[in-house]
Amino acid sequence: MKHLGPRIKSARESLGLSQQELSIRCGWDSQSRIGNYEAGAREPSLQDLDRLAKALKKSISFFVETEEERQSLASGRRAQLHEEMTPEYELQTQLLALWPKLTGSQRTNLVREAQIAYELNKEILTTYRASNAESE
Repeated sequence: MKHLGPRIKSARESLGLSQQELSIRCGWDSQSRIGNYEAGAREPSLQDLDRLAKALKKSISFFVETEEERQSLASGRRAQLHEEMTPEYELQTQLLALWPKLTGSQRTNLVREAQIAYELNKEILTTYRASNAESE
């Protein structure tokens, strides 16, 4: 995919994003990954290409240049990507993008609330399973 780097850069710039902002949207710690992709020094995995496409509001096919490359995505690998595009994945992406903007106390509160929700859901599920087991 020799034209992939310029396509990533063009899509990023059209949204007015820096490499750092795009890396945050993708949930990555460093902008160097974006720089390497744009320079053609590194080729993204299918999962990374999916993250880039979502962050740049493009379809994966936008980045795939030839019919042969499009065909390689059309098999089970594309089905795998669709399975990963869940609401939970979207929420995770949004939280990762928001995380650097939060203060320390906001992060602590968010983690605490998530832990409380997790424990509550676990308790509800345990109670539900126990009540269904008794009724059988």
